[in-house]
Amino acid sequence: MHELLNIPEVQRLLAPATGLLFAVWETMYMTVVSTLFAYVIGLPLGVLMVAGEEGGVMPLPRPVMTVLNFIINILRSVPFLILMVLVIPLSRLIIGTSIGTVATIIPLIVAAFPFVARLVRDIRRSPWLWRWQASRAFSSRLPRTVHHSTSPSRTPAGMVRARSARISCRWAATL
Repeated sequence: MHELLNIPEVQRLLAPATGLLFAVWETMYMTVVSTLFAYVIGLPLGVLMVAGEEGGVMPLPRPVMTVLNFIINILRSVPFLILMVLVIPLSRLIIGTSIGTVATIIPLIVAAFPFVARLVRDIRRSPWLWRWQASRAFSSRLPRTVHHSTSPSRTPAGMVRARSARISCRWAATL
């Protein structure tokens, strides 16, 4: 084992600043940060999409819902590599650079938050609508209704779809 660690190629792979372990750390960093921000943006957006549709708890005007759905559908349908190139100016604006681990987080967030929003909307839409209606019938305030009836951890489908969103972020981070 000692001889293996003395081989120059192995030492180069395990070097702290440029080796394989550093690359794994960067990938995990990008994945965790982008997933966190995707959930921070996507969860409220998904709840807004459910609450804002016709017959929802807080119906929004049709043009607002049309624009919101259009933006989410467009961002979900663009392949990640093309989206990454399109978001380079946004990375430069927010981070100050378009190269590196931190700059890659912005396209990952832009690619992942519509996915999370659509997952939340799909979970909340059909079989769990009665929770919204029951909560509102008992005069529950809107924040309490949203908290108790839309948390992804409330349903097995929510758990599976939340895991699916995390896996998608990991996959995109490895490109």
